[in-house]
Amino acid sequence: MIFESDHEGFTAYRLSNDAFELLVVPEIGGKIVSLKRPDGREWLWRNPYLRQQKPIYGESFVQLHDTGGWDECFPTVNPCTLANGVQLPDHGELVTQAWQVDQSTDQSISLAVEGVRLDYRFSRSISLDDDGFSLTYHIENRSHQDLPFLWCAHPLFAIEPGMTIHLPGASKGKLTYATERHADGTEFVWPNLDGLDLSTPDPEAGIGLKSFVGPLDEGWVALRTQQEQLTLSFDPQKVSHVAFWMNYGAWSGSGSEPYRNLGIEPCIGAFDSLSEANPAPVIPGNDSLEWSLKVAIRQL
Repeated sequence: MIFESDHEGFTAYRLSNDAFELLVVPEIGGKIVSLKRPDGREWLWRNPYLRQQKPIYGESFVQLHDTGGWDECFPTVNPCTLANGVQLPDHGELVTQAWQVDQSTDQSISLAVEGVRLDYRFSRSISLDDDGFSLTYHIENRSHQDLPFLWCAHPLFAIEPGMTIHLPGASKGKLTYATERHADGTEFVWPNLDGLDLSTPDPEAGIGLKSFVGPLDEGWVALRTQQEQLTLSFDPQKVSHVAFWMNYGAWSGSGSEPYRNLGIEPCIGAFDSLSEANPAPVIPGNDSLEWSLKVAIRQL
């Protein structure tokens, strides 16, 4: 079922069945603010230092809107200026706007948003199933020109001692941001980073790391507690990498005390900045692109 609800003063939509429930808020970038089994843990992290507020195009996401939950980053993650002079904001254009509800049924909801400085339409449909939900993404390039882009799902998970990250194979990884003893650009083979086991989150480690891992042979990654496992599944031919944002008490973008959270982010294009992507994925002029992401939670 889908119910209209309220979240910190914004209209929200609650999707739920016997096995799963989530809450999505179209007005604040289409953000998913809650994700859980009815009797299980809340998987998404909520920033205790920032209030939810309507975003304004060009504002700093990390300073004002990094409230947690699940966002979508497109067509860039880092703010950047393209070769043609187009300036793109922090975490992309989607987080800066209110999304429109395109369609709603008793088991699904579809939201859409228009590009501001690039000519596209981005839509995301959320459908419930027996053990979680599916996200279907569709981008329509409305320009005659090719549309270069980056995309990553941007869920921030609440972490706790004893968690483990499960990623099949031993894929190559590369750091794009690091605090303390690790250097940007360091290459590694998952999960070993200079003797540090990245598959075991440590909330008290005092480190901050951003990395891209892939290309992946298998399209899934899982986060496990002692009681539950959340799995993200996708087609690795379309979604080839997973980005990890590991902030274990080392970083804050808002000037507050450092945060403790974990981003596990299936992505298209293993770069943070569209202006630095070489090569960047491209949607040809007057064409479109579609892919999907499955989220499942099961009790252990």
